Amino acid sequence: MEGSEVTRSYDDVDRLLQVNEFSDPSSKDIKHLQKELRRLQTELDECRSLVTVAECEKENVVESEERKRKEEVASIQKIMEETIAEAVRNESSRYEKELNQMQRTNEKLEGELQELKNKEKTDLSREGVIAAVTKSLKRVGNLGGPLPFTSSTGESIENLEESMRKAQEDAEMLKSLVVPLEEEIKALKDKLRSTDEQLRVYETAFANLVKGLGSDSLSEMIKGKGPAEVVEHLDEKLTSLSQGLQAEKASRSDLEMYVAVLNTQKAVMQEDMDKIKLELQEICQLLEKEKKEHVQLKRTWQMANDQFLEAQRLQIMDMRRMQSVLTSEQQRQIAEAKKRDERKMELERQMKNIEKKDNEEKTNEDKGRTSPFSRPSSAKLVKNSPVMNHKLSNTIRLGQDLDLNINSSTRARSIPDNLNLAENIFSEKRSLSSSALNGMSKDSVKNNSLLPVNSPPVTEVQMTPTSPKKVPSLTQDQLKALSDLTPEIEARRSLIDNARAELESCSLIGKRLVSESAWQQLEEEVGQLFKMREEFEKTFGQIKNTYDVCHKELKEYQTTVVVERDIFKRELEKVQNENDVLLGKHIAKAQQMRNEDINLPDTTEELQFYCLQKQEELITIKAAKENMEEALKGDIQMLKNQLMGEQTTKERLEDTYTQELDNLREKLGILESVQQELKLQQSQNDELDKRINALLEDLKTREEKISHLQAQIEELLAAK
Repeated sequence: MEGSEVTRSYDDVDRLLQVNEFSDPSSKDIKHLQKELRRLQTELDECRSLVTVAECEKENVVESEERKRKEEVASIQKIMEETIAEAVRNESSRYEKELNQMQRTNEKLEGELQELKNKEKTDLSREGVIAAVTKSLKRVGNLGGPLPFTSSTGESIENLEESMRKAQEDAEMLKSLVVPLEEEIKALKDKLRSTDEQLRVYETAFANLVKGLGSDSLSEMIKGKGPAEVVEHLDEKLTSLSQGLQAEKASRSDLEMYVAVLNTQKAVMQEDMDKIKLELQEICQLLEKEKKEHVQLKRTWQMANDQFLEAQRLQIMDMRRMQSVLTSEQQRQIAEAKKRDERKMELERQMKNIEKKDNEEKTNEDKGRTSPFSRPSSAKLVKNSPVMNHKLSNTIRLGQDLDLNINSSTRARSIPDNLNLAENIFSEKRSLSSSALNGMSKDSVKNNSLLPVNSPPVTEVQMTPTSPKKVPSLTQDQLKALSDLTPEIEARRSLIDNARAELESCSLIGKRLVSESAWQQLEEEVGQLFKMREEFEKTFGQIKNTYDVCHKELKEYQTTVVVERDIFKRELEKVQNENDVLLGKHIAKAQQMRNEDINLPDTTEELQFYCLQKQEELITIKAAKENMEEALKGDIQMLKNQLMGEQTTKERLEDTYTQELDNLREKLGILESVQQELKLQQSQNDELDKRINALLEDLKTREEKISHLQAQIEELLAAK
C-alpha cells in the first residue's frame, strides 16, 4: 500500500513538472497583461481625479445656489415677520394708549362723584344738629318764665325754695343740655375744619382738573354759582361722561373686533407664507430638474456637435479621395473654373472697395463742411477719426462678404467643383482675407495720397497753436486750381469704368464651361464614385462588425484564460505543498522504519493480532484521507466561487472605466479642437494688429504730409 502511494506521489510530481513547462510560455503573457493593467490603472486614477474635480465643482455650484435660495427665503421671511410685528405693535400701542386715557378720565369722574356725594351728606347732618339745638332752647325758655307774686312770706319762702329747687333743676337740666351741646359744637368745629380742609383740597383738585381739561370758562362759571347749580352742572357733565363711557365701550368692542380681524389676517398671512414656502420649494425642485435637463441637453448637443464634426471630416476625406480619382483634364477644368471665380470675386471686391471709398469721401466732405479745419491730436486721431473707424469696420466686414461670396460661388458651381470643397473654402478664405486687407490698406494709402487739397482729410485738420485762427479767403484762380480734376483722379475713374465693364462682360453665373457629352461623362463617373463609396462603406461596416465581434471574443477568451491560469497556479501551489509534506513524512517514516528493528512475532496468534492491528490503522488512515479530500474540495469550490465573483466585479469595473475613458477622450478631443480654434483666432488677431499698426503708420505719414501741405498753404497765404 505504501508503495502505491509513493508511485502516486511521483506521478503527481511528473504532472506538476509538465504543468510548469506548460505555464512557462504564459508567463510572458502575464507580464504583458500586468503592464497593461498598470497602464489602465494609471489612466483610471487620472479619470477618477478628473471626475472628483468635476463632482467637487458641481457640488460647489449646487451649494452656492442652495445657499442663495436659503438666504432669499430667510430675507423674505424676516421682512414679512418684521412688517407683521410692526403693524401689530403699532396698533396695540395705539389702542392701549386710548384705553389708558379713557380709564384715567373714568377714574377722575368717579372721584368727583364721590366728593359731591360726601358734600351733600355733611350739609344734611349740619342742618339736623342746628334744628335740635333751637328746639331745646325754646323749651328752656318756656320753663324759665316769670313767677306769680305772693304776699305771704311762707309762701314766698316756699316759693323761693321751690324756685331754688327749680333753678337747680333747671341748671342741672341746662348743664345736661349745654355739655352735649358743647361737645357737639366741638365736634362740629372739628368737622367744619376738616370739611374746610377737604373743600380746599377739592377746590384745588377741581381747579387743577379744570386747568388740565383746559376749560377756563368752566372755572369762571363755577366761581359765580351756588352749589346746587354746580351740582346740576356736574350732573350734566356726568351724563355726558357716561355717554362718552358708553361710546368708549362701543369703541372698545370695535377695537376688539378689529383685533380679531387682525388676528384672522395674521392667520391668513401665515397660511399664505406657508403656501409661498411650499411654492418656493417646488420652484427650487423645478430649478434643479431644469438644471439637470440643461446639463443633459448640453451633453446631447455636444455629442451631436462632435458627430457632426466627425461626419464633416469624413465627408472632406471622401471628397479628397474622389478628387484623387479624377483625371487630369477634369482637374484642369476645375482649376480654370476656380480661377474665373477668383477673378470675378476680385473684381467685385475692387468695385465694393471703390464704392465704399466714394461713400467715405462724401461723408467726409459733409463733415468738412460742418467743421472745417478741425484736426484731432495725433494721439486721439485713430479713436476719433470716422474714416479710420469706417475702414477698420470695412476690414472686419470684408471677411463676412468674402464668406458669402465663396458660398454663393460654390453653390453656383457644378458637382465637380464641389469635389475639393473644404480645401478651396479654407484656401480662399485665407488668401482672399489677407489679400483683401492688404489691398484695402494699399488702396486707402494711394487714394488718400492722391486726394486734392480740399479733400476731407485736409478739412479735418485742426489749427496748431502757432497758426492764425482765421484763414483768409482764397482767390478764384486758387479755388479753380484746387477743384479741377487731377490726372490721378481721372486714372482712378477710368479704372473704375473698366472694372465695371469687365464685370458686365464676364457674368458667368449659371453657364456651363464644358460640353454636354463631357458633362454627362463626368456625371457618370461621379455616380460610379458615389456607388463605390457606398459599397466601401458597407464593406467597412461589415469589417468593423466582425472586428468588434472578434475583439469581444478575444477579450472573453483572455479573461477565461487568465482565470484558468490563476486556478491552475493555485492548484499547483497546493499540490506542491502537499507533495512536499508527503515527501517529508514519507522520508521521515521510511527513515524511521529503516532504523527500526524488525521484530516479528514468534507465534501465529501474535502474528494474526499484529496483522489485524495494521489493518485497523490503514482503515483509519483511509477515512482521514477521505475526510481531508472532501474538506479540500469544499475549500476549492468556495475559492472558485469567490474568484468568479471577483472576476464579474472586475469586468464591471473595467466596463465602467472604459466608458469613462471614452467620455474623457471625447472631452479631450473637444478641448483640443477648441484650443486649435483659439490659436487660429489669436493668429488672426495678431495679423489684424499688424495691419492696424501698418495703417496707423500710414496715418502718421499722411498727417505729416497734411501738416507739410498746410504749412505750404500758410506760407503761400502769408506771401500773398
